[in-house]
Amino acid sequence: MNIKKTTNTETVFFSCLKMPLTSIAFICVVSLFSIASNSYASGGGGGGGGFSSPSQSAPRFDPVVKYQEGIAALQRGDNRTAEKAFRKVISVNKKHANSQYYLGLSLFGQEKFKKAKRPFEKALKYDNKLVSAHGYLGVVFQKTKKFEKADAQRQQLIELRESCGDCNNKVKIDNALLQIDGAKQQSLLPLDVSPERGDQLYVEAVSHINQGHYLAALVSLEESASVFGPHPDVLTYQGFANRKLGNKAKALEFYQAALNIDADHRGANEYLGEYYVEIGRLDLAQYQLKKLEKICSFGCEQADELRRWIAAAS
Repeated sequence: MNIKKTTNTETVFFSCLKMPLTSIAFICVVSLFSIASNSYASGGGGGGGGFSSPSQSAPRFDPVVKYQEGIAALQRGDNRTAEKAFRKVISVNKKHANSQYYLGLSLFGQEKFKKAKRPFEKALKYDNKLVSAHGYLGVVFQKTKKFEKADAQRQQLIELRESCGDCNNKVKIDNALLQIDGAKQQSLLPLDVSPERGDQLYVEAVSHINQGHYLAALVSLEESASVFGPHPDVLTYQGFANRKLGNKAKALEFYQAALNIDADHRGANEYLGEYYVEIGRLDLAQYQLKKLEKICSFGCEQADELRRWIAAAS
């Protein structure tokens, strides 16, 4: 579906963003979305059928609950409980880079360095720019006397620093290098994982999508995912932004991941149907439409939109 710009609401939007997402600020955001209801990709927030922040819908989804239980356990130094929580999250979505990273942290905190290696490596496989994972993996290699591999992590960080210039990650890269060199001990605690911060990043991502700035949206969505874990709202928009950028295989992975967690997610079902229309599989798009019609029989804008896509392609 095409996403229209809403420049007439821009002032209101950025006023909302400056507010912490308390109840008052959330009313502000909801008001904005009611003004610009046709401007945003349908069904990203709250499982479709209206906007809500991921923090409000999170308790519906067990992997999200487990993820936040793991974060809380890490913050209080209970690494064993954190390990159990992140293993459960990964059993549902193994490609969630932050879950793999935090599993590595929980094992690292128990000094299980050999076991920590694998989740750190997987975190980097799914997101090679996860700078802190490079740092911890380098230390793991040092503690297991794999010095050449530790140096390889150091070299990757140097290359990331050279390519990023004055990017926001520069301080994190320098800290990770210092960690590998033994000059700095990193804290195991995640820095800013408050639901309010996650909601703000999510709203920023929707704004970027609304303006067609899909790369910027992905950055905000990745940061929001580090707060909420594999939340179907966030995963759906990650799929949407990737699809708009032409990364169809990656978009499909995100849609499927969202539906693995919430099979009735309206946005993910609609966008998956649109994806099938784009690749010429109208039979599969029709299947998604039937699912949507079963999920929401009356006044379902996601079903209406997918129906239009199918009609236009027929």
